[in-house]
Amino acid sequence: MKTISLLLLLALSSSARACDLCGGVGANASLGLMAGTRFHTYGLQTSCRQFNGYINQITHAKGYMFTEEFTFRWQALNRLQVYGFAPVVQNVYKETFDTQFQHGLGDMRMLVNGIIYSRSDTTGTNLSFLSLGYGLKFATGQFAPSQSMYTNLYPGTGSTDQLFLMQCFKRISSSIGIQAEASFALKGANNLGYRFGNSTQASVQLTYNQSYKIKRLLAHAGLVYDHFNSNKTNGFLLPEGQNNKGYITSSKMGFMLISHQFMVSTSIQAPLIQRLNAGQTKLRWSAQLNFQFLIQKKK
Repeated sequence: MKTISLLLLLALSSSARACDLCGGVGANASLGLMAGTRFHTYGLQTSCRQFNGYINQITHAKGYMFTEEFTFRWQALNRLQVYGFAPVVQNVYKETFDTQFQHGLGDMRMLVNGIIYSRSDTTGTNLSFLSLGYGLKFATGQFAPSQSMYTNLYPGTGSTDQLFLMQCFKRISSSIGIQAEASFALKGANNLGYRFGNSTQASVQLTYNQSYKIKRLLAHAGLVYDHFNSNKTNGFLLPEGQNNKGYITSSKMGFMLISHQFMVSTSIQAPLIQRLNAGQTKLRWSAQLNFQFLIQKKK
């Protein structure tokens, strides 16, 4: 159980979506609760987000964003992990008299996360840690052609982006902990001159863990804040209502079940306060299901 207890600091989420509104609400690099363990992982992560489009405060469209991500985590060193994400995206945008579909391979990502500080008790259970991460998002997905009305609907952005991440964890009692995270995505421009705005994310979550024989259950709940800067084309800001600028403050909750062979987790997120695209776009909800196989690292 000592080894499994370290896995309580596994990923609650791993996000860095391709598009920055319909495809990118909650679009920043995020690894969640993570510390050095003896396991490599690989698996599948499924997510869905639903948003509405408005004209004069009247709903005129509904969007559904589905992503299947093949993921891996390589524990390169005791304090260093390498992550890979390969998404397959299916997006649906239902307007009053028309429906748009886009699907295909999304933008792949690679992330390196290093544990800067870590403290454990005499049993090896992690009490606190601080880590820093850096990654790249590559332009592997199809992106929107010039002057497209559905730029956010495509699986990719056409740009190479840099991802920066900081996260920390502190155990408050034997079963309760608190985790905080901040991330920043520095967006590049695609070959058509279109650049999605830089995005920032901050979150704080309380965790509760309990062991059941050879398994361990982790529940978590907290708040997530996302901020999106204005999109640009050829260096010029797009007009208000078309530039995706805005913010969302959301509540998030979920749980994770861990054994020696696998980890399964699920979470849901609901907006509390938001203003996106001058009020013309609203996130309704998002949900995620994650299944990972665990491979113990050889000493």
